[in-house]
Amino acid sequence: MKDNRKRVEKILYSYPMMKIELENLKLELENLKNEYSGVAAISSSYNSSKTNRIVSSVEVEVENKDEEVNRLHLLIKYKTNKILMVESALKILNDIEVNIIQMKYYEKAARYDISDKLHITPEHVSYLNGKALDKLQSMLILQSSYKVLTNC
Repeated sequence: MKDNRKRVEKILYSYPMMKIELENLKLELENLKNEYSGVAAISSSYNSSKTNRIVSSVEVEVENKDEEVNRLHLLIKYKTNKILMVESALKILNDIEVNIIQMKYYEKAARYDISDKLHITPEHVSYLNGKALDKLQSMLILQSSYKVLTNC
């Protein structure tokens, strides 16, 4: 049970970074799509393969960039799904539990700061945080997806 709580906390702590990583991946994809240099200076660096097929540097560049574009699309989809999973799971919490999760895991606020802002005791913050983590376990810790959620 405690092990699952730690897993949920790891996912929640990583959420803000996942959002930043997603935005950076989208920017990287946009930059890559805009930087095809094409035939800026036609170089005759031919690579002859066993089939005697002549491959130009432009063809190699296009193939490499297409592979990178596909890789970025997959990463964007993966990060987007991870973010949506967290956001979807948070919907089962009440407002005060969501506020505690956001302050503790996203803003890295201390228990006493959270208690001051919400006008409750630090002990009650801990209790509500534990209650929220218990609710989130069933939504975020699926045995088949645990490795996927925490290894990126």
